[in-house]
Amino acid sequence: MGAFLHSLIPDDLVLPIPQGALKGKKWVVESGGLVYYLGSFETEKTRLFKNLIQKGNVVYDIGAHVGYFSLFLGELVGEAGRVLAFEPNPVNVEYLRQHLDMNGICNVDVFEFALSDENGESFFINKKDTSTGCLSSSGDMWVETYTVDYLVDSGTVPPPDYIKIDVEGAELLVLKGARRTLEKHMPSIFLATHGPDLKYDCMEFLETLGYCFRPESKKDQGLGKDFFAYPGKASEAVLC
Repeated sequence: MGAFLHSLIPDDLVLPIPQGALKGKKWVVESGGLVYYLGSFETEKTRLFKNLIQKGNVVYDIGAHVGYFSLFLGELVGEAGRVLAFEPNPVNVEYLRQHLDMNGICNVDVFEFALSDENGESFFINKKDTSTGCLSSSGDMWVETYTVDYLVDSGTVPPPDYIKIDVEGAELLVLKGARRTLEKHMPSIFLATHGPDLKYDCMEFLETLGYCFRPESKKDQGLGKDFFAYPGKASEAVLC
């Protein structure tokens, strides 16, 4: 049914989102699944963002896709804050920039490359579902890659207060490329992992840096594939 509905939607149709975190924001309906336009995408993560992120924060949106969270994060950090949106897929970047422009969001900077564990280039699999493209040993296009450490150390970007990572299997590569930044600045991390082995590899890496973990929602039983990593010294009272 979803595919049928999508076939009836003009590519350039722009409508206000009717509910949720981005209520009232203009959205290109064809840019992704209807769940984005309907304002019902990842409500628990959205609630956690709202509870934790403050005006003036610097937030990295790594795997920004078409900008759903970039828009929301831009609202949360306000004029004094900054959101850095990293997205290597040029189709997604076009929608991302369009969503920012049509909604007058000026505190989000877009970087059209992937983050990984080294600077260079990588194959990228550009899947039909634009939310699931990923770095790979082979693929249908090349993308530039940089490490968070290089970008921070060179002064290209400011160090983060929070990082959201959703990169379809490259999570550990991103974390390894951010080791110095994580050790020095200890940003809290909203991490989506893709597979149980990768999840535990990421947790093991972050544990060596002094991070603790909790589910995105206190109602969750156990730690799911999407979880929140925070410095061990952080107060649990802040995390409710």
